[in-house]
Amino acid sequence: MTTTERVRIANSHIYPGATGAYELAAPLGAEAREVVVEFSDGVMAYGRLSALPGPRRRLEVDDHTTAKGAYIPPKVWILQNTGADGAGFLVREHGEPAQSPHAHRRRMSLRR
Repeated sequence: MTTTERVRIANSHIYPGATGAYELAAPLGAEAREVVVEFSDGVMAYGRLSALPGPRRRLEVDDHTTAKGAYIPPKVWILQNTGADGAGFLVREHGEPAQSPHAHRRRMSLRR
């Protein structure tokens, strides 16, 4: 895997109210960047992260399989930055369905 930027989720699933942290090499622009989405159970999925107006970001997560074997289809989430440095976030809501050409392009369910 070549992507080193990560979005860490403090749970095994993403849901409104979940929290997490960004590990980004540079500030985000409007264009989506490839990231690895890492869940607390060690599962990882590919995703794309882009900036929205204000302290919000849009996260597209490709389909993946949880550590317990549940299939999760591609989803989009709206994240609200938290903390003075903006390195943390709170999942606010579902975003518009993933229309990315990357969706279903690849699947990854890796363990640490």
